[in-house]
Amino acid sequence: MSNIKRRLAALEMASPHGPAIWRRIIQHSDQTEDEAIAAYGRDRIAPSDRLIIRKIVDHTVQLGG
Repeated sequence: MSNIKRRLAALEMASPHGPAIWRRIIQHSDQTEDEAIAAYGRDRIAPSDRLIIRKIVDHTVQLGG
């Protein structure tokens, strides 16, 4: 096991909640953040879970032009 993996494992085990659980949620352009979380399922998310919310931007928008 590499040094960074050992350090990460030690940090996760030192956390009062144990290893961090990350949830990836997709937020579509027509949704609010709350709607995206509801679509994912609030019952699937524990209070100690961390969220990564990926917001989808409308593809019809063009930059620079």
